[in-house]
Amino acid sequence: MKKLLALLMAGIMLFAFAACGGNGEEETTTNPEEITTEAPANADVEETTAAEEETEEVTEVVTDDEGEAVTDKDGDVVTEKATKEDKTEKPTKDNSVKPTQQSSKKPESKAEIIEYFNKASNKVKTSAKSVTKVREENYQAKDINLGALGMFEGVVNDLINKNMGVNKEQSGRVGTSAADKNAIYPVENESWSSKLTAADVKTAECTEKNGVYTITLTLVNDPLAQSYSHGTGHHGKAFSIVMPQTIKDNAGGAASLLGSLKVGYQDGKIVVNVDAATGNITSAKYDFVWILNVDVFGGVTAYFGIRTDYSMKW
Repeated sequence: MKKLLALLMAGIMLFAFAACGGNGEEETTTNPEEITTEAPANADVEETTAAEEETEEVTEVVTDDEGEAVTDKDGDVVTEKATKEDKTEKPTKDNSVKPTQQSSKKPESKAEIIEYFNKASNKVKTSAKSVTKVREENYQAKDINLGALGMFEGVVNDLINKNMGVNKEQSGRVGTSAADKNAIYPVENESWSSKLTAADVKTAECTEKNGVYTITLTLVNDPLAQSYSHGTGHHGKAFSIVMPQTIKDNAGGAASLLGSLKVGYQDGKIVVNVDAATGNITSAKYDFVWILNVDVFGGVTAYFGIRTDYSMKW
C-alpha cells in the first residue's frame, strides 16, 4: 500500500509540473477619410478679369496748375467726364472641405467586445516588438480528492502545496522573434492567440479610462473529457491549456495509471489593457483552473490553477 501511494503521489506531482511547463492577424489602422473637392463647373463665371471689371462714369471739375477751378467765358465751372474703376473685391467661394478624423468606437455589446479582443490579441504575436511573460504562478485551486485513499489526502495536499508558487523557469521570459512570441503568449506554440466566440464567453465587459480600454472576459467551463487540444472546447480557444496528451507524454513510469485520464477547465478569466488609439494590448492577465481526473482507487481528482501576467512593447 505504501509503495502504491508513493507511486500515486509521484505521478500526480509529475503530471502537475510537467504539464504546467509544457504546453496573429492583420493590423488595421483607421486613416482620416480623404475627401477631394472638384471645382464647380461654373467656377470660371465667378472669376473676374480686368476686361470685365465694372466701371462707373463720373464728372470731375477741371483745375489749373494751382488747383483752382477753371471757368469759361460765361463764368461757369468747366467739368469733364471720367471713368472710375470699381475696385470692390468680389467675395470668392471657398469650396475646400477639410477631412475629419474618424475616432474609434468603444466596443459595447458582448459580440463587439469579443471581436475587438480577438483582433487585438491576435495582433500581439504578429506585430508586437516583444512579449514578456512577467510572472507565472501555479496554485492548488481545491484540495485533492483521493477517492478510496481519502485517509492520505492531508499528506498529499501538504506535499502539493509546498511545490506550488511562482514558476521561476517561466517567469521573466522575453520573446522578440515570431517563434518566441508564439511560445510565450497564449495560445502557446500557436500562431494565433484567440478564436473565442460568443458561445465560449460567459461575460464580456469593456471599460475606458484615460484612453485605455480594459477588457474582462470570463469563459464557459469545460467538463471532464479524455481529449482536448488547442482550439477546441472553450478554454482551448484562448488559454494555453494543459492537454491530456501532454500529461501522458510526461507521466513517465506512472503512464500505466492514466488509461482513464480526463481533464477539464473552469474559472477562466482574461483581463487585458488596450491602448484605445492604436488597438494594441499593453498588458494582460490570464487565470484558469485545470482539473485532473483518473479513475483509480475510486477516482482521484486534483484542481490546479495557473496565473500568468504579460506585458508588451510596440
